[in-house]
Amino acid sequence: LLVAGVLCGECKVHFKGDASKASVVEANRMLERCSLLLLLTTALGGCWILEQPGNSILGYYPAFRYVLMKLIEIHGSAAVSRVGWWMGSFGAATAKRQCAYSNSSVIRRIDKGKLHVIRKVEKKAVTAVRYQNNSGKWCWQGAAALKSTETYPEAFASGIAEIFHDLASSARGCPELPRKLPSALELFQQNQTAPEVAELFEFAELDSPYASLRGGKSLRIPPEWKPLFPVKDGISECRPEVSRKRARKG
Repeated sequence: LLVAGVLCGECKVHFKGDASKASVVEANRMLERCSLLLLLTTALGGCWILEQPGNSILGYYPAFRYVLMKLIEIHGSAAVSRVGWWMGSFGAATAKRQCAYSNSSVIRRIDKGKLHVIRKVEKKAVTAVRYQNNSGKWCWQGAAALKSTETYPEAFASGIAEIFHDLASSARGCPELPRKLPSALELFQQNQTAPEVAELFEFAELDSPYASLRGGKSLRIPPEWKPLFPVKDGISECRPEVSRKRARKG
């Protein structure tokens, strides 16, 4: 079971945000890498949950939407579920509306319905501050108390644990494989990503993770796989080892 939560930048002009800002690029990179992890989890027959704030526009992000559509191609609309709930129902300090996507419909069980006030809060936490910018426009900015709302209440973690086995056994989206398949190495070598798909993951920058994986001794990567993984050269660029060897010979 993969449970993930990613930063999601919101922009009224473009769903990928302002790419001139480093924080937006970093958030997009995290989201696109996470989307690939969701595909990997699905391919392994696993279940995943991606949690977001209730007003998130994540569902419109191209890379994530591509993942959802791929699952729907296999098992129809039942392959993807979206649920909303109140963290206040799990004992959080604030009501905080949340939502989650999952490849198991069991995730809907965490919705406890209408939020009921069962305890009196002596001092309401201020999570955002409204201010007027230099142009005279009214804006909102996160306050210091906002950070603490990112922590999952213990009751919420217990709620996920209670439905763990049902989640794992009801995961959808993994295609049925043919009886005869080439080796994993052959498939990897033959694989070519379509340009229109690669464009969806323009911020992912996978060279660096590949280089880290290649150097991981505990992973015990077979020797025949390593030449296919990029390595870092003296100027901190990631290049496939095969290309470097050819360059040295030339």
